[in-house]
Amino acid sequence: MRRGITIGIGLALVVVSVISGQSQRSPATMDDLLLEMRGLRADLAQSSSGSLRAQLVMGRAQVQEQRMAALRRELIDIQFQLRVATQQRERTDALALDVEQGIRSGNLGTDRIRQLERELADVKDRLVREQRLEQELRYKEGELATTLATEQNRWSDFNSRLDELERALSHR
Repeated sequence: MRRGITIGIGLALVVVSVISGQSQRSPATMDDLLLEMRGLRADLAQSSSGSLRAQLVMGRAQVQEQRMAALRRELIDIQFQLRVATQQRERTDALALDVEQGIRSGNLGTDRIRQLERELADVKDRLVREQRLEQELRYKEGELATTLATEQNRWSDFNSRLDELERALSHR
């Protein structure tokens, strides 16, 4: 009987302690609610800021891609112009050689030789202009190729940073 009373008292003490533990936990106060709201606001602000940064990064990536695409198109255009200019200069150079050979042939009268000499002077003037154009186009091609290489390096660096950021975020 004593044992039954002891067990009963023990159970009563356990029940009383559980009930008193629940009653000690008071309902959330206004300060607790404000603290929780501030935490939620901070989380929301941080999330919003992260989203804005991500949009900014994507915008920068798109601008960089567009810049590189424009440089590639411009380089292709200059290379085409350079091929055309080189072919034209080669034709003019060949024409100058033909006229010079015609003058040296000696089978012509003085009027024809004078006419060929004037023609040769005109062809040589045109050849100088074409050579200058070809040089300018080669210079532009070199500048564009260098600029494109620089932009591609920047793009690679940017991608590397994005990869590092992605790895860092995935480990959180």
